[in-house]
Amino acid sequence: VNDGGIYKTLDATADSVDWVPLNNGYVTTQFYALAIEPGEATSDIVIGGLQDNGTWWTNSTTFEDNWKYIGSGDGMYCALTNGADYYVTSKQRGKLYLKEIDANGNVIDHERIDPTGGPNTYEWCNRFILDPSNDKRIFLNGQQYLWRLDDLTDIDITGDRTNKEPDHWEQMIHSKGSNQMGAISDIEMCPTDPNTV
Repeated sequence: VNDGGIYKTLDATADSVDWVPLNNGYVTTQFYALAIEPGEATSDIVIGGLQDNGTWWTNSTTFEDNWKYIGSGDGMYCALTNGADYYVTSKQRGKLYLKEIDANGNVIDHERIDPTGGPNTYEWCNRFILDPSNDKRIFLNGQQYLWRLDDLTDIDITGDRTNKEPDHWEQMIHSKGSNQMGAISDIEMCPTDPNTV
């Protein structure tokens, strides 16, 4: 048993143990975070990062409808731009992805975008936020520093899920806290002043 459900094996002594899920009708999971399409009041698009179960997408208000799988790993924080032109998903240890997803929830393309110059070790779950006054700008916590990417549209989406983003990110040097403070765990933006994080 784990937070992904219930499983059994018929041979626990095999060289490679096969586990069979017993999750028929098991409809519970644990969200780390949700994001709602912020632009249109009539949009029903919601995405969510789920522990051990990736990131999922829906545009339905019907409870029985299935969600679509759009990202792997432990799904963490996620966001989408106004009009759902771009999606940003994350998984454990600071891995960040920019995605193009069609109106039916199908992933068209993706790119890993966490900064090359970021910390060697991230927290398990790392907060990022899209700027509410410019949703193409993103802020990411990188242990003791904030990182900023000014324009998501500058990134070429090539299908690379492996390599970090070598350009476009700026480490915000003046954001460093003291060693006693530990790591940044949350980010919020001032709604009346886009220069205040």
